[in-house]
Amino acid sequence: MKKFFCFYCQEEVEPKQILRWRFCPHCKRPMSDEGEGFYIVCDNCGANMPPLAENCLKCGHGFRGASDISVEKRAWDRAYLLEWLAKIGLFIVGVILCIGFIHFMVYLLLAIALLSAVFFFYDLFFDKNKY
Repeated sequence: MKKFFCFYCQEEVEPKQILRWRFCPHCKRPMSDEGEGFYIVCDNCGANMPPLAENCLKCGHGFRGASDISVEKRAWDRAYLLEWLAKIGLFIVGVILCIGFIHFMVYLLLAIALLSAVFFFYDLFFDKNKY
């Protein structure tokens, strides 16, 4: 069985998988580890990194001639952006479904009220068996 490693929280994990994407169960970030067991070590903080990383995911130190990035700049990386876009998308879908359900229920109640009124007036005026 393959062993997976989350480079963000520095844990060996069994990732949660949605379609083709794997997510760390601890920090909820997408995982770039494919279970091959290879990684590089950051010279600055000692964190384990994916083999093709350009910057350390923990401290921002650059590898292979890449410049260092600040922690504030890393706050809006692709993982956070995708997470927020997914949350906003799910919220919008939920609101649309709620509005659609309420819209359907209003028309259902109107149809029931109209049918009730039709049967009431039919029974009141056209039923000859009463008298």
